[in-house]
Amino acid sequence: MFSAWQRLQNTSSWALSVCLTLLAVISVSSWYVLPTVPLGSIGLKSFQVVPGSGSQSNLEYALMRLDVQSDLTPLFANWNTKQLYVSVVADWNSTVEGTQSSVVLWDRIITRKRPEAAKLRIEGLKAKNVWKVRRGGFKTIPSCHLSLKYDIMPYVGIVTPGIGARARNPTWNVTTETATNSFGEWDIAVPGVKSGGVGS
Repeated sequence: MFSAWQRLQNTSSWALSVCLTLLAVISVSSWYVLPTVPLGSIGLKSFQVVPGSGSQSNLEYALMRLDVQSDLTPLFANWNTKQLYVSVVADWNSTVEGTQSSVVLWDRIITRKRPEAAKLRIEGLKAKNVWKVRRGGFKTIPSCHLSLKYDIMPYVGIVTPGIGARARNPTWNVTTETATNSFGEWDIAVPGVKSGGVGS
């Protein structure tokens, strides 16, 4: 005969095992039924690199204006999608340091309560966060990749990343699949430093 305490322990252990198993099944199944998202576009309206001035004279800044188009609403077709973390990211490699770096230029959280906000049509987007490097640093960055990335935050399971849009090299020739320079299809040329200053 088991005591009441032993029976309670056995029942609790069984219930906990069932719950954990269900959560694991939900998490794995959600991974395989994620809807696909068509690749959107990022248009580069303006891109210039300017030096800092005053107390910021040891820095250089990249100033951009972007047009972003991406439809992420299919991601909310999955019941396990709680919200999306969306960000425009610049990735680049330094020819001197040989390191890969990135900076979040703009971000937003889109919740299930407002799924229509996942249909992005933003013109003249200005970066919320500044892309800056030490003076002379942009000379070692010939090109960068601009992309709209998203992270699916589920009710149950792990965060799932994805890409919703990319900026395409404007010199890329679709017919011959070659570029007029040495860059690839998604490489955006980083301009030289212009006169003038930012900061004080």
